[in-house]
Amino acid sequence: MKTSFRLLLIAWILSICSIAFAKSGYVYTAEFANIDCQASRSIFVCSDNSVVVLGNADDTFEFHFYYLSITKLNPQGELMWRQWMGGGGTLVSITGVDIDANDTVTFITTSEYIRLWSIDRNGTLHFLSVGTDIPNQGITFNKALRMPNGDIVAVGKASQSYDESSACFFRFTATGDTLASAFWPVDQGSQYLEAE
Repeated sequence: MKTSFRLLLIAWILSICSIAFAKSGYVYTAEFANIDCQASRSIFVCSDNSVVVLGNADDTFEFHFYYLSITKLNPQGELMWRQWMGGGGTLVSITGVDIDANDTVTFITTSEYIRLWSIDRNGTLHFLSVGTDIPNQGITFNKALRMPNGDIVAVGKASQSYDESSACFFRFTATGDTLASAFWPVDQGSQYLEAE
């Protein structure tokens, strides 16, 4: 009985200590005039534990104007900088690829073209390449990553219309300027077919 009481007492003391010394997180919120919808799509942790968040925003004050938002927060959750991209009537999307040792984030945007960009630790944008024209109504990537050989693979949704879509797969060369392969069903208007 004494042994079990001691074990319970030790467990209780440890749980109290873990609560007392736990690191707290943070919540970052921001309000933007006329921005009805903002969604985060990718997040990267920098070498100093700051974070870069890539997301979409939709301004529906009068017409739909679609923006891309890139935000950097310090480890305490305070805004370091924000960059806006887009601002037109064409649906745009952003998906992160990777982050390098210098805290430069590489990402893909889609609107009329699939484009490869990077943004450095200070918030300066660098245009890297145009990958390919957008087919049909559009491509939205859910996930992208860099392969060990440097190629970029992106997966997501190809839309034939606003109410008809299918899964898609794209593979680009390391620089993002050459489409190595792509697949989405032919009934969605694909000029690329899965190799048989």
